[in-house]
Amino acid sequence: MEPIGDGSVVLVLPPDVRNARVARAVAVACASLESFDVDDLVDLRLLMDEVFHAVTALSDGPVTLSIRPIDGTIGLEVRAASHGPMHWTDPELELARRIISSTCATAAFGEAEGVVWFEAQLQAMPV
Repeated sequence: MEPIGDGSVVLVLPPDVRNARVARAVAVACASLESFDVDDLVDLRLLMDEVFHAVTALSDGPVTLSIRPIDGTIGLEVRAASHGPMHWTDPELELARRIISSTCATAAFGEAEGVVWFEAQLQAMPV
């Protein structure tokens, strides 16, 4: 894990689904520092779990997770080398796509130049 000068965290993990819990824990820890409430943290845990599993299904290289906490928001970026036979549009990833659409203020995902990627912005709900 590598902290960046602006408070961002970059984590590089082997593409093993067991590492979803590590990605989840780091993302939730960063979100808690930005005043995300318990419901938001539960949503983020679910999101990270599904996104990490989807990215590992689509890739064969290390998974890079970047987290940018900024004024009550969390920017997430997940990237890995794509192995090709599966794509974000495959039926097996329908649950991940639904969770992404229901939990993220903005989100995008895709594959380009041999890389599978996911980017999202999440915002803490006002109290």
